[in-house]
Amino acid sequence: MKHLPIIPLRGIVILPGMMMEFNVGRTMSVEAVNISLKEEGILFLALQKDEGIEVPEEEDLAAIGTIAKIEQMHYVRENEVRLLVKGIARGEVSGLTIKENCLMGTINEFEELTTHPWNEIEIAAMHRQLKELLLIYGDKNEAISQWAVRLLLEKKSLVELVEEFPVYLNLDEEEKEDLLELTDLFSQYTFIVTYLMREIEILEEKVRLQESLRISVNQNQREAFLREQLRLISKELGDDEETEIENYKKRLKELNASDEVKEKIEKEIRHLRQNPHMSSEVSVIK
Repeated sequence: MKHLPIIPLRGIVILPGMMMEFNVGRTMSVEAVNISLKEEGILFLALQKDEGIEVPEEEDLAAIGTIAKIEQMHYVRENEVRLLVKGIARGEVSGLTIKENCLMGTINEFEELTTHPWNEIEIAAMHRQLKELLLIYGDKNEAISQWAVRLLLEKKSLVELVEEFPVYLNLDEEEKEDLLELTDLFSQYTFIVTYLMREIEILEEKVRLQESLRISVNQNQREAFLREQLRLISKELGDDEETEIENYKKRLKELNASDEVKEKIEKEIRHLRQNPHMSSEVSVIK
């Protein structure tokens, strides 16, 4: 158990192993920085559930957060500082108090991920599966840093790979918080495998959609080109089909017939516009 100053975070999540910069402006958070730096620069970072609350209580904070160390600090202005922190370990907060205008809490640090029930073969299989998925993901995702993928693939153990995974890949804040709340190796491994499989599926579907769109656009462009060529040919022959079609539309409006009959005629007029002028089918329509 540790008694640490607490900084409630608005909209950002920092995981163990992750380095991040952010500004601190609330009086109690600046005071938490000052108290932390009097010791070893260690504090606790917890996501604030409702960003609008100025002075959160224990129920307003995520129970599981990150024990972190301040690496750098400088003042942005009189009552605001910018921190560079590194996440050290997961922790669970309890017994929140206010001391010297600062949030303090008792923090239970979770054990490292070295304890697990699997044998050597099972661990090797899980490690290999994760690397294979990561390789596929890196190959399909142009946005991901290939340098980051290579660093992850070089990890020699499953534990290392699981711990380093969120540091190098761009998880959103909700995904980071979901992962942060998982405190055992199997749960974190399952989360990462599920994430990679889903992302790979999304990337593959994106490629399929792009190809389908390309084919559709090419087809539409080709049809538009042919229609324009047909219009020009008809005009040169002294038979402006657009004028003819407009006459059909005008006569249709003046026609005294049921809606069903008018709808069928209108369909044939549309068909006439789309078909080559000299085809036998058009001659029948006319």
